[in-house]
Amino acid sequence: AVAAYELEAAIQRLRDATLSASAETARQRVEAEKFKAVVDDTSKSYSERIKAAQQAGEIEKKIASEAFDRALEAKRIDDAQLALSTGDQAKKEAAAKATVEFYEATAQLNSAQINAQKEIRDLQKEASDARKKQLEDERKRAEELRKEYERLYEDLQRQVTSLDVSTEENP
Repeated sequence: AVAAYELEAAIQRLRDATLSASAETARQRVEAEKFKAVVDDTSKSYSERIKAAQQAGEIEKKIASEAFDRALEAKRIDDAQLALSTGDQAKKEAAAKATVEFYEATAQLNSAQINAQKEIRDLQKEASDARKKQLEDERKRAEELRKEYERLYEDLQRQVTSLDVSTEENP
């Protein structure tokens, strides 16, 4: 009887947590979407976009982690209910459903972590590629300027030489 009472209290706590979590999760998703908008905004600097990707990733991981915790508790409760029942098919089905939801929540948590890191790596690579292109463009421009300088220097030398020749002819 004590186990049944404790189980019922756990069920109620899980219901309460699930209700309050749904509003909080919606709020967190709105916040994550704001950060994702910054990530997609190519007018922002790479450092701003990477920081926003990190913040969005943290929110997504938090959402997934909380869903995982609730799924784990639901699985624990359903397993306990199954243990207390004797051959109740509905309890077996509920336990099986809770197990599936637990594994789905685990997959979502793993996916949130992987996707957040992938997005950050992609932005870092994009920033690195842009910097390499910028450096290559600067190198090419420096080479063009060097060639222009050499050409001007040669022109100047020719002019000086022609001036020397003309001053030698008219002493």
